[in-house]
Amino acid sequence: MSTINLRENIWARVRSECAAEVRACALAIKEHHDLIEEYTRRSLLPGQASALLKKLSDEPLQDCTVARVEAHAVVLSKLRAITENAAVQTNAQRAVNVKFMEAEPAILAMEKAVAKSLDRQTAELVEAERAFFAGYGLAHEQTAVSRLPASLKEIAHVSSFAHGKTQITGLGGALGAYIPRLTLGSLEILLQDETDNP
Repeated sequence: MSTINLRENIWARVRSECAAEVRACALAIKEHHDLIEEYTRRSLLPGQASALLKKLSDEPLQDCTVARVEAHAVVLSKLRAITENAAVQTNAQRAVNVKFMEAEPAILAMEKAVAKSLDRQTAELVEAERAFFAGYGLAHEQTAVSRLPASLKEIAHVSSFAHGKTQITGLGGALGAYIPRLTLGSLEILLQDETDNP
C-alpha cells in the first residue's frame, strides 16, 4: 500500500469513527459562516457600511427615474445611519464573535475524537509491525507506516479557532474588535461529505 493510499485510508476511518463529532463541527462552522454572510449582506459589520456608502455616493446612477433616485436615497440614508452609529456595528460584531465562541465545544469534541481514532490506528499499526518483525526474529522497529497516523495527530487541531479565540478574548475585552473566520484548516478533509449537508 502506498503512503498516499494509507493516508486516505486513515482519514476515511477517522471520518467514519468520528462522524457525529465531524457533523456537529460542520454545523457549528456553517452557522458561524451564515451569520457573517447575513451581517455582511446588510453591511452591518464594522467598516462595511462606510465603504459601501462611499462607493454608492461616488458612482452616478444609470437610470435616474424618480423611483430609482428615491430608492437610492433610502439606501444611502440607511448606510449613513449604520456608519454614524458605532453601537450597531459593535453589536453585529459581538453577535458574530459570540457565534464563533459557541463553536468551541463542537471543535474540542471533534479534536478529541480525531486524536483517539489516530491513537487507535497507530497502536494497531505498531502491533502489525511487531508481528511482522517477530516473524523474522527481529526486534520491533517503528516504520513510516505507523509513524503516519502519529504525524497526522500533530495537525489534528483547529488552529483557526485557537488563533481566533486568542484574538477575540485577548484584545482587552470578552469579545474584542477582531472578527475571525472559522475554518478547519488541515482538518478540512474530514468535512468532505459534510460541507454540503452538515
